[in-house]
Amino acid sequence: MTVNEGKRVPGQYTYDLDATNLANGVYFLQMIVDGSQSMRKVVVLH
Repeated sequence: MTVNEGKRVPGQYTYDLDATNLANGVYFLQMIVDGSQSMRKVVVLH
């Protein structure tokens, strides 16, 4: 699943993740900005 792709102007952005079609579990969110990447753990519980 790709939330956003392409160039953006510098700033702060918020994205909502609709997890209704995802099973309960642990997911990893990867963010890549200018070649630097960060990974975060997301827990989905319904």
